[in-house]
Amino acid sequence: MSRLRGTAADLRPLLAPRSVAIVGASERAGNMGGTAVRLLQKFAFRGAIWPVHPTLKTVYGVAAYAHPGQLPGVADVAILALPAEGLLQAINDCADAGIRHGIAWAGGFAEAGDAGLARQQALVDLCKAREFRLLGPNCLGLINAPIGFTGTFTSALLDLDSLRPCSIAMVSQSGGIGTNANALANRQGFGFRTMISCGNEAVLGVADFMHALIDDEETRIIAVYVEAISDGPAFRDALDAAREAGKPVIVLKGGATRSSVRATIAHTGRFSGEDRVFDTILKDAAAIRVHALEELLDVALLLETTRGTALPRGRGVVLPTFGGGGGVLASDQCDRAGLEVPALTERTRARLGGLLTPLASLENPVDMTPQSVNDPAWLERLPEALAVLPEDDNIDAMLFLGAAMKHRENELIGVLDTLRRRSRKPVVVSWTNASDAAQAGLRKIGIYSFPDSGRAAIALGHMVRYGESLARSEPDGHQPPPSATSWSAQTFPVLKGVVTEDVAAGWLRACGLPVAEGRLARDADEAVAIAKAIGFPIALKVISSAIAHRSAAGLVRLGIARAEDVAATFDRFRQQAAGQGVTIDGCYVQKMAPPGRELLVSAFRDPIFGPMVVCGAGGVLTELIEDSWAGGAPFSPQTAERKLLGMKMAGNSLTALGADARAHAARFLSQFSQLVAGLPWSRYTLELNPVLCNPDGVMVVDALLIEEAVTDGGTESDHAGR
Repeated sequence: MSRLRGTAADLRPLLAPRSVAIVGASERAGNMGGTAVRLLQKFAFRGAIWPVHPTLKTVYGVAAYAHPGQLPGVADVAILALPAEGLLQAINDCADAGIRHGIAWAGGFAEAGDAGLARQQALVDLCKAREFRLLGPNCLGLINAPIGFTGTFTSALLDLDSLRPCSIAMVSQSGGIGTNANALANRQGFGFRTMISCGNEAVLGVADFMHALIDDEETRIIAVYVEAISDGPAFRDALDAAREAGKPVIVLKGGATRSSVRATIAHTGRFSGEDRVFDTILKDAAAIRVHALEELLDVALLLETTRGTALPRGRGVVLPTFGGGGGVLASDQCDRAGLEVPALTERTRARLGGLLTPLASLENPVDMTPQSVNDPAWLERLPEALAVLPEDDNIDAMLFLGAAMKHRENELIGVLDTLRRRSRKPVVVSWTNASDAAQAGLRKIGIYSFPDSGRAAIALGHMVRYGESLARSEPDGHQPPPSATSWSAQTFPVLKGVVTEDVAAGWLRACGLPVAEGRLARDADEAVAIAKAIGFPIALKVISSAIAHRSAAGLVRLGIARAEDVAATFDRFRQQAAGQGVTIDGCYVQKMAPPGRELLVSAFRDPIFGPMVVCGAGGVLTELIEDSWAGGAPFSPQTAERKLLGMKMAGNSLTALGADARAHAARFLSQFSQLVAGLPWSRYTLELNPVLCNPDGVMVVDALLIEEAVTDGGTESDHAGR
C-alpha cells in the first residue's frame, strides 16, 4: 500500500507553499538553512520567509523567530535544516505550532546501518503519530520554479540567474540527479516546473509525489529517477493514473540489477529477473524507459516542445537535409531507433519538383543542397517545400537536419517557426554546429534543437513508441486482486520443494482450470485400470519430487494405445528411476489431449511488484526461441489478447488457427491471472508447459509447482540441484 495514496491534495502546501519556516537557519558559513534563505531571496520566492533560530534576530536581513510557535502564522512547510539527532524534537515543535509538512535534508538514517534504520523508524513513528507529512530525510528537497520556491541547499542553483518554468516535473530518489537535471534543463532554455528529491522516502514516496503531479493541471510531463522501488503496487497505480490522465512518464532506473524470484529448474527463471519485471511494468503502463540522464532530458524536452501537435501515428520519418552524408547517417540512426525512412509518394515528389533546386534529391532523405538557402530565389520557396513533406501519407514526423549556415541562420529559424506552426505532425530539429545565436533563436520560438541527429532519432523513437503503447495499452481498471479466500472451495497445496504433477493438476482442476484428465497409479495394474477408465490413448509420466524435467530423463511416454504397453512402460520407468538412485511415487496416467498450438504459461511472485504471469512459446520451442511476454496479475482477457497478438511465432500460430483459438487462450490467461493474484505463497514458481490451444478450447497438459527457498545469493528451489 502507498503510505498516503489518495491524499495528493494534501501535498499542495509542501509542493507550492505560501509560507516557509527554515528551522536552524543562520549566517554561519556553511549553514544549509542560511543557504536556503539566500536561494529563496535570489529566486524571488512569492511567499513569506520565516527563519527560525533560538538567538538570532535576523538572517540575511529577514526577521528571525526563536521557535516555530512564535511565527506570525502557521507555515505551510518547515525546512528542517538540522542534523539527524535534532529532527525529532523539531518535528514535535512544528506539529505543536500547527505545521503539518516538512523537508528533512539530513542523512544518517536508513542508509547508515542498523543505528540509522532505528533512527528512521522512530522518525516514521513520530510523523505518523503527529500526522506530519515529511519529504526525505537524506534528500536535497524540492524546487517549484513558477513561485520561486527553492526548498534546497543545492549548489546546482548557484550558476543559474533565474528558474525557467515549463510543464515538466521530476521526482528523483537521488538529489544530485534531480538537481543536476533541473539545472541542465534550465541551461537549455526550458527548465522544470517542479523538481522533487525524495531521498529515503521515510513517509512520502515516489508514488505519492507522482499522484500529486498528476493532479497538478500545469504538469504535463513527469520524469522519474529511481534506484529501488519501495512500494511496487503504489508505483504501478501511479503509472496507471498517469496514463489515464494522458501524462507521459519518463523513467530512468539506476542501480545494479538484482536477482528476483527464480526457480532454476523451471523455464520461468529467465523471465523473472528484476529488470525484466521492471521493464514489463513500465510497458504495461505505456511509460517511457530511458537509460541515461541525457536521454531523459532529450525525451522530456522533445515532448514539451512538440505538445501542440499530435503524437506520430506511425514510424515514418522524413529527413530534409542540406548534404547527402548527414542524411545517410541519420537514416541509419533512425533505423537503429526503430523508425523508418520511407519513400515519398509520387504526388509529394511532383509537388516538390518546382520548389527545390534542380540538383536536389527528391528521395528520402531529401537533400535540398546548400543552394536552396544560398540562392534567395530558392530560399523564398523553401517554406513551401518543407510544408509539403509532412503532408505525405507515408510520413508521420519530420527530423530536420540543420547545417552550419551562419549567414542564413535567422532565415532558417523563421522557416522552421512557420513550418512548426503549420504542421499537424511533429517537427524535430537537429542542428549540428549551430551558433549560440541560432540556439538562442530556436529556444525563443520554443524549439529544442538536438546537437546530434542520433540523439534526435532516439528521442523521436521513444515518442513514437509512446504513442503506440497508448493505443494498445488500455487500463484494466483498479479492481482489487482476489484473495485466497476466493478459492475457499479448494485447499491450497502445502508447498515444500517440488509439488508433484498429480497434486498440482488436481488443485488447478479444482480451481476451475481446464486440465487434462489424469490420476496417480502406484503400480502397473493400477495404471492399466486407470488407462481403461479414462480411455486410450494415454500419456504415462513418472511422479517424483526429485525429478522435475522427466522428459529429459526419459521418464515420459506419450500416445500409449494398449494395456500391455502401459504395464510394460510402468515397470521400465521404475527400473530406470532406480538406476538413477530415485524412488518414485508412481506414474501419472493422463488422457492425451487434442492437438493444438503449445504455450508456456507460468507465474511467480516478484518481491516488489507481486504476482506476475508469463506467456511464451511452449513445448520444445521454449528452449529454442525468445518469444514471450509478461504482465502483472490480474489482467483482463482484452489485455491478454493484445499481448498475444504482439508475440512472434506463438502469436502468429494462434492467429492462423482463427479468432476463436486466440479468444480461448486470452480467456484462459485472464482466468489464470485471477487465480495467481490471490495465491498466499510468498516464494513460488507455477509453470504450465505445454498449454494446448485450438479452436475448441484450451487444455493444460503439464504442471510444475515449486517452492522457492531464500538463500544468501538470491532464491533457488530446494531441489534445484537434483
